Amino acid sequence: MNIAVCLKLSFDERGAYKYQGIRYRQFQEALLLFNNKVIKKNGNPLYFVCINDLQKDGSFDKYYILNGQVDDDRLRFEVVRKNIMPDVVFNRIKDSLYNHPYFASVPWSAYNSQSVTMLGNKSISLRNFSQYMPLSIYVNGSDDLNKVKKLINGVSGSVKWVVKPLRQNGGRGILLLDHNEVIETITTSDQPVLLQEFCETRSVPELDIVGRHDVRVYVIDGQPLLLAVRQPKKGDFLANTAAGGSIRFLDIALLPVAAAAMVSSIIADINAIKEKYFISIDIFYTDSGWKLIEVNDQPGMPAAYQTSYADNIAEKLIDSLKELYNDRYI
Repeated sequence: MNIAVCLKLSFDERGAYKYQGIRYRQFQEALLLFNNKVIKKNGNPLYFVCINDLQKDGSFDKYYILNGQVDDDRLRFEVVRKNIMPDVVFNRIKDSLYNHPYFASVPWSAYNSQSVTMLGNKSISLRNFSQYMPLSIYVNGSDDLNKVKKLINGVSGSVKWVVKPLRQNGGRGILLLDHNEVIETITTSDQPVLLQEFCETRSVPELDIVGRHDVRVYVIDGQPLLLAVRQPKKGDFLANTAAGGSIRFLDIALLPVAAAAMVSSIIADINAIKEKYFISIDIFYTDSGWKLIEVNDQPGMPAAYQTSYADNIAEKLIDSLKELYNDRYI
């Protein structure tokens, strides 16, 4: 079985993956762990591919293989040219893969499927899961200014609002604004966004959480497997590690009962769409109880230096990829 991983690959003059440093350590070491697990369970390594190398027949012009080490905090790849056809492509570039003109006729399966990946679009999440989210609306740029004014004028003027791009990750492009700033931002915007009431979070003693936070629940094929508590740096509101937030991993059994019930309901809705997938359900605890932040269709995989559960996530992910491949022939 040939498993390909579609990434945005950029290299320096030495042929090393250009992203480096503490910020990317989890990403890099998680890929190394995943690759080693695939070799052990599957025989073949992971084949890393770029979307620009996709051919009409579904193969890729070039494949990249990890050489099994992090050199100067950078991943190193060996470029190979083989007559390889992937069986499954693990997509890590969001919508770009599905929008490629050759995608409709490829012979392999994409993981996640496009139907699951769409849930990572915040407007689609709102459509499917609004009952679990803070007060939110989809805003199609300045055309929806009147709708925005009606919403924010209907609540206390002291309420702050979060403006979120529909398909960014890592906290990129997210703004925390007051009433007047929202109006100004939407008036001059031509981009669709999610507008959401900002909720201060409450302490969660069961998870040893004090202050602002989010809780990431890693889910593979409908099974919650791991918790990650993420908290922003002092004075910030973004808990994303890419924005400087901290992260610690906990046993899934520690998830509070009310949070677990909400997560189970969301999973049931996702299972009705597709049974094979890897996502995270990101939540936080507010004055109104547990709320859904988003369904993340491409969460970062944990690394072994962060948690002993990283092995389990990698192995469960490989099993899910294999089952997706096997299901094609049943």
